[in-house]
Amino acid sequence: MAVVYYILFGRNEKANIKRQKLMRFEVQRASNRELFENEQEGVNYRWIEYDELAQSSNDASAISARVSILEEFLGLTDKRS
Repeated sequence: MAVVYYILFGRNEKANIKRQKLMRFEVQRASNRELFENEQEGVNYRWIEYDELAQSSNDASAISARVSILEEFLGLTDKRS
């Protein structure tokens, strides 16, 4: 996660990213995993992709994709300049 956060903050240095938002992402992602594992409705498959990409921790494309998914969650995809 440290590398993901480093890139996130570097690419969005003007954004007001709060620790609570990052923690909320982790909590919601854990809940989403439970939905997926229990084959329930409402699964966010983008977050499942994030979990799968996290297993390739040193893969540059996996890290970049994880940053993009986190940026989507934080609403930063259109705000970068």
